Amino acid sequence: MAKRKVGLKAKFAVLFIVTAAFLLAINAVWRDSVQHDQVEREMLESAHMLATEMDAVWDFMEVNQSQFIRNEDGTYNVYCVVAAKVVAQKFTNNSGGIIIHYTNLETRKPTDAPDAYELEALQALRDNPDLEAYYGLVDYEGDKAFRYIEPLWMSESCLECHGMPEGELDVMGYPKEGRSVGDLAGAASIIIPADTYLVGAQESIARETLVFFLFWPVVCLLHFTACRGW
Repeated sequence: MAKRKVGLKAKFAVLFIVTAAFLLAINAVWRDSVQHDQVEREMLESAHMLATEMDAVWDFMEVNQSQFIRNEDGTYNVYCVVAAKVVAQKFTNNSGGIIIHYTNLETRKPTDAPDAYELEALQALRDNPDLEAYYGLVDYEGDKAFRYIEPLWMSESCLECHGMPEGELDVMGYPKEGRSVGDLAGAASIIIPADTYLVGAQESIARETLVFFLFWPVVCLLHFTACRGW
C-alpha cells in the first residue's frame, strides 16, 4: 500500500511538472504575440504622426506657393515638392535613425528610386486606391524596422509639373509625365528602427517569464507539503 502511495505521488508530480512546463511555453508564445502586436501598433501610430506632419509641410508650401519670391522668368525659387524633400532630409539627418523618403514608380532622380519594399507598396497602393497605407515590421539592412508607406495623389497644382502634354519640359526642366488629377503621384516612405521598441517588449516578456518561473516552484512546494498527509 505504501509503495502504491509513493508511486501515485511520483506520477502526480511528473504530471504537475509537465503541465507547468506546458503552461509556461503557452504563456511565453502568447505574450510574445501580444507584445509584437503592441509594438507594431505603437510604431504605426508614430509613423502615421510623422506622415501627417510631413503632409502639413507639403500642404503649407502648396497653398502658399504664390507668396514665394519669383525669378525674372516668372518661375518660383521654391516648389512644394522640393521643400518637402529638403525638410524630410533635414529630419532624417537629425532623427537618430528614422528615415523619411519620397519615392515614386517613375522617378526623376536616382535618389528618389524605390527599394524593393517601396516598389511593392507603390504597386499595391496604385492597384488599390482605397488602401490608406502599406506597412509592416520587416527586415531592413540586417535589422528589424517598421516600414510605413503612405500614398500621395495628384492634385490640380501638381499638373503644372506632371500633367499634360506628356514629354513637354516643366518649369524645372524635367519632362512632364502626362498624369491626371487623382493619379498616384508617389508616396512618403518612413522607416523606423525597431530595436528600441523590441528591446522593451523583450524585457517585459523576460520579467513576466521570470515571475512565472518563480511562481510555479512555490506552488509545487505548497502542493507537496500538503501531500505529505496522504
